[in-house]
Amino acid sequence: MGLNKTDLFKNEDATIKDCGIVHCDLIHIITENPIPVIEAKKIKVQEKKGVDTNNKGKSMSSCLKDATSSKSVEPMAFVCNSPYMKKVLLCHESTSERVPEQLEMLLHSSSAETSQEILMVAVHQLMRETGFQFATNVTVDGSSSPIMSNLSEIFANQRNQSYYRLFYTLPDNERVTAMLVCIPMIKMLIIQGKLLNHPPSEENAPEYLMNSEHFINQMKTDSAATVYKNLRSLSAEFKDNVALPLLGEMKIALGIPDDSGFLGLIPEIQFKIFKYLDVRTLLSVSLVCKSLYEKSRDPSLWRRLFTIHNKSSFACGSSDDWFNNFKKMYVSTMERPRYSKFLQSHSIR
Repeated sequence: MGLNKTDLFKNEDATIKDCGIVHCDLIHIITENPIPVIEAKKIKVQEKKGVDTNNKGKSMSSCLKDATSSKSVEPMAFVCNSPYMKKVLLCHESTSERVPEQLEMLLHSSSAETSQEILMVAVHQLMRETGFQFATNVTVDGSSSPIMSNLSEIFANQRNQSYYRLFYTLPDNERVTAMLVCIPMIKMLIIQGKLLNHPPSEENAPEYLMNSEHFINQMKTDSAATVYKNLRSLSAEFKDNVALPLLGEMKIALGIPDDSGFLGLIPEIQFKIFKYLDVRTLLSVSLVCKSLYEKSRDPSLWRRLFTIHNKSSFACGSSDDWFNNFKKMYVSTMERPRYSKFLQSHSIR
């Protein structure tokens, strides 16, 4: 085995913990003889017709002997094009040539016919990026009824109306439902957000006015990258005006603390930001609150910093406490008294 395709582990007595492997590490298996690759397109499944009578009446041992003595079949090549192995692209990271694959799939499956419906596809993708999911059951005025759970059905059933309605819930709690009312007006699309069966907040209801000419290049195309433009701007404006305020209202209705700003980000994004921080900034972040203190002590963060700053091959032993390993290395090898004192004052509590 190797860590991130480097530093082969050759000690058979060492355990995963002894090697310093922590959460989120990528383990790469290297075999002595490479495993043959099988090409999925060459595999053909044929249905058997009738019953094979060759093995009828034979014992299990004789069948196994025949199977082991049979000629080996050469393996076929296998090519894996799984989209889950690729980096997830968000709308705010889009370029003129690349857009999120989820948005591409949504656009092709939605059967959108107008510029407003194409914009609603992007709006749905932004709602999913914020943490929402389509509601499967909606209660309006005390009566519960199932609703449509994909855009193609919504567009087909509501296209003749003067507005569209999209219903969302949070994945871990479906007691509160949010509704987006999308009103098309020539080249404009008005989006209003509200919570169902809850009194409106004291602030103005989330609302956003979109001009299709600002975000759509052309209607008919095989690629979403040529359909949309200014996705970064659309992502920032829609999330600030509708998605995030609506998420805050849902948290209040569910009794969840409404953490805004950095604390309101999902842990994966917080962790991604932490990886760009230097030592002093990361330690300063740990002093903000208990939640950030625990997240800033993630072993993979400090092992990364240990690898970057360990220029004198400081031996850390077999301990997987990478924060203390980094502190010992930094205090003993770096001639930076202000950092050393700062680290000494931040011992693990």
